[in-house]
Amino acid sequence: MENELLLHINHLKKDFDTTSVLKDISLDVYKGDIISLIGPSGSGKSTFLRCLNLLETPNGGDIYFKGIGVNKITRDKQIKELKRKIKDNKGNNELIKELKTKLKVIKKTNLNKIRKNLIMVFQNFNLFNNMNVLDNVIFAQKKVLHRNYLEAKKIALRCLEEVGLSERVNYKISEISGGQKQRVAIARALAMNPEIILFDEPTSALDPEMTIEVLDVMKKLAKEEKTMIVVTHEMNFARNVSNKVIFMDKGEIIESGKPCEIFNNPKTERLKEFLKVDSK
Repeated sequence: MENELLLHINHLKKDFDTTSVLKDISLDVYKGDIISLIGPSGSGKSTFLRCLNLLETPNGGDIYFKGIGVNKITRDKQIKELKRKIKDNKGNNELIKELKTKLKVIKKTNLNKIRKNLIMVFQNFNLFNNMNVLDNVIFAQKKVLHRNYLEAKKIALRCLEEVGLSERVNYKISEISGGQKQRVAIARALAMNPEIILFDEPTSALDPEMTIEVLDVMKKLAKEEKTMIVVTHEMNFARNVSNKVIFMDKGEIIESGKPCEIFNNPKTERLKEFLKVDSK
């Protein structure tokens, strides 16, 4: 049975003033995918993730989550197209009923609810330093998902146990290491029960030892078939954990494929150059 299509990105574009950062990016993400985005700094990888979560607003193209437009451009286009189809199919009552139902669903869908399914883990943690570890994982659950305290606490404790931080729940953020901070951020993401976790260079601010402990948690999540899109410079992770690797440069997807194809048989000179530099 084919995995469910969660995310469909079609001809996505993003400009900052006169600079084109993303140029015509298209990608399908299926349930259980672990997709690694690799490429030189400044290639648009992090901007791409931020567009998926709507931390940045795309200038063009479409983002669909389970068939519903995530960004305003896509949503408006969907509504307009459905209205046109309803008008063009007068007399076909069964089809019109189906189209009207879909239109109603799209209009009623809160975009913020969709965004809850695309949770970001940032390279610099983005934790609340005035809260302890446990409260950091509880806060978003109460604020965004409106869970009561006891329910949020129960879920937070379970997620902190999953990332190996059960003994640090009452520690202040200033009292834990960088690797532990990133694991708190991962626990916070897990507590939101997202369909997709977006990792934006989660180990770039860490030393090698802390990097290993965070990657171990991410490997565990991969074994649990969590859907992940990971911007990373960790080539071993991309090679050994991902089921798909995408190489980006200058705002474009240059190559994509299975890890064995990307690393063992790169087709473009640009990817060959990148992998040669990275291996030094």
